[in-house]
Amino acid sequence: MNKEKELFKFYNQNKEYYSLIEDSHKQDNTFPIHKQIIRGCNKKQGLIVDLGCGVGVDIFGMSSNANFCLGMDISSFAIAQATQNKDHNKNIEFKQANLEKLPLKDSSVDTVTSFFTFEHLFNPEKVLDEVDRVLKSKGEFFLLCPNYVSPFRGAPIFGGVHKLKVLYKMMLYLWRMVNVSLFRKKDFRVRLIDSNLIDLTKIGEDWDAVNEPSVFEFVHYFRRKGYSVDFQTWLSPVKSGVEKFFSYFKKILVIKYCGPVCYLHVVKK
Repeated sequence: MNKEKELFKFYNQNKEYYSLIEDSHKQDNTFPIHKQIIRGCNKKQGLIVDLGCGVGVDIFGMSSNANFCLGMDISSFAIAQATQNKDHNKNIEFKQANLEKLPLKDSSVDTVTSFFTFEHLFNPEKVLDEVDRVLKSKGEFFLLCPNYVSPFRGAPIFGGVHKLKVLYKMMLYLWRMVNVSLFRKKDFRVRLIDSNLIDLTKIGEDWDAVNEPSVFEFVHYFRRKGYSVDFQTWLSPVKSGVEKFFSYFKKILVIKYCGPVCYLHVVKK
């Protein structure tokens, strides 16, 4: 069985995994921007679609009488649990779906959200293509995930980030920026994690991550398509020692892409 099928089976059967996620949502104050997005979406009108909704904790916070919230996840177990949790709320629906092929019409969605899901996608660009397809003109997309491509970070599966690794990743990051800015490269690059490293016996924070998200690549993708883009990476109060030092220089062009968090808000023209 390949790792993608193994993960699909894991997400459809592992109750403990979703219990841990639900508990962390209730207790976590690490990302205030997460709660800020949810409060803002609660005031929005129209159709809101949450990608990778899990058991629906975020959807319940975004739902109001003025909008309709649709949560989508690849896990039938999570969708069943979320549907049960919604009780009789008619403004909420949950649907199992492959995020690479959303069962939605073109230009039909007012707001798309995704919280801590993109690090678990084998083909993140295909999901971004779907977001672009389903969003209406003036539609908004809110993305929140780890910025693991940062020289000061790395997916937990790789362990800590050492001095040589920081230097190596910084050089790669600078070279990528030069290619995009000067040579007008239009490709989208996210580093996939070697599937042999993924250990599904360890249920912890992002031990099931399959790629290292990059806020620079997300910004590059949406700017190419003409979106209005706002992003931040230095939002989390939880920083390593080297991150605390570099956070003082976060307004410098390169450093502003290197914080621990990827927060992206884009508006379609």
